[in-house]
Amino acid sequence: MGRDDLSECREFDEVLGFVSPHLRDILKFIPDSIKSTACEIRLRLNLPLAVCTQSCVYFVGKDSTVSSISFSSAELITQDDIALSMSLMCEYSVYSHQEDIAEGFVTFGSGHRAGFCGSYVSENGCASAIRDITSVNIRIARDCPNAADELIKAVYSGSDILPSIIIAGAPCTGKTTVLKNLAYRISSEYKLGFRKTAIIDERCELGSKVGVNCDILRGCSKHRGIEKAVRTLSPEMIICDEIGSHEEADKIIFGLNTGAAFAVSIHADSYEDFLKRSTARDLLLSGEFDYAVFLEGRKNPGKIGKIIRTDEIINEISGNSNYNHKLVYGGFLHNSSRQLP
Repeated sequence: MGRDDLSECREFDEVLGFVSPHLRDILKFIPDSIKSTACEIRLRLNLPLAVCTQSCVYFVGKDSTVSSISFSSAELITQDDIALSMSLMCEYSVYSHQEDIAEGFVTFGSGHRAGFCGSYVSENGCASAIRDITSVNIRIARDCPNAADELIKAVYSGSDILPSIIIAGAPCTGKTTVLKNLAYRISSEYKLGFRKTAIIDERCELGSKVGVNCDILRGCSKHRGIEKAVRTLSPEMIICDEIGSHEEADKIIFGLNTGAAFAVSIHADSYEDFLKRSTARDLLLSGEFDYAVFLEGRKNPGKIGKIIRTDEIINEISGNSNYNHKLVYGGFLHNSSRQLP
C-alpha cells in the first residue's frame, strides 16, 4: 500500500475515534483497501452496519468481515451505538450542539460530518430539535493535495488577476475537497502570489488545513461572513461552499463589487440542472463570475470534467440555443473581447 492509501486509512481511523467503542472494535479491522476508499459509514437503528465507497456498499459483521452481496451476517446498530457515537461527535456535550443538530448535522475532527435522521420538532414553522435519532450518516473528509491541480493550470496560472469561479457537482463529487485545496494553494504558493484568502466555513468543513495567508470564519453564516470579511480582512479571494439561497447569492455579488474574487460551489447533477438552479442564474447574470467548473461525478470525486467561460453560458441563457460552448478545460479558450485571465 502506498503513502496516499496509508493517509486515507488514517482519515478513516480518525473517524473511528468518534463512534461507539463497540463499533470501533469492529470497524478498525476491516480491510485497508476498503478503509482507504470509504466515503461514508452508515449507522441505522436495528439495521446492518454499512461502509460505503463511491462504487459499493459493504455490510460489516461482528468479526469485521465484509460483504457487498449479503447483509445476513452484518452487525445490527443499537440505540446505544447511536447515542454513544453522537456523544463523542459532540465532545460529550450534545446540548451545546443542539443548534447544529436541529439543522441535521454536526462537524467533528478534521472536517468530518455526521448527518442525522429522526423525529423533527418544529417551532414557529422551523425545526428546533431532532428527537429519537434513528440514522447517522458519517461522511469522511479527506485531504487531497492535488485536488486543485487541473483548476489552477487551466484558470489561475500565469495571471495577476484572480478570476471568480463557480464549482458545480452532485453530492459526493468533491466540491468541498477542491475548494479546500484551492484555498490552501492560493494563499500558500509563491507562484500564485500568496494571495490573501478568506474562508467562510459555515459548517466547519473547509479549514482543516490552513494556508499561510488565509483567514477562516468558522461557524458563521455565509451572508454574515462575507460582509465581515470584506470589511475587516481585505481579502483578494473569498471561498464559500454550497451556495443555496438568494440571500447568499446577493451577498456574494455584494462582495464581488468590493473587488474580491470568489470561488464558490453549488449543487447540480448536470449542466442542464445547473442552468435550472435559480441561485446559479443569479450569480451568472451578475456578470461577475468568469468560469463555471463542472466535476465529473461520484466515481471520480474531485476530477474536473469541463470548464466553461461564463459568457458562453450567459449567451445560452439569453436565448441563443445554437451557441457552441468553447471549453477552457478539455477544449480551447474562446477568443473574446472580454479581458479574462
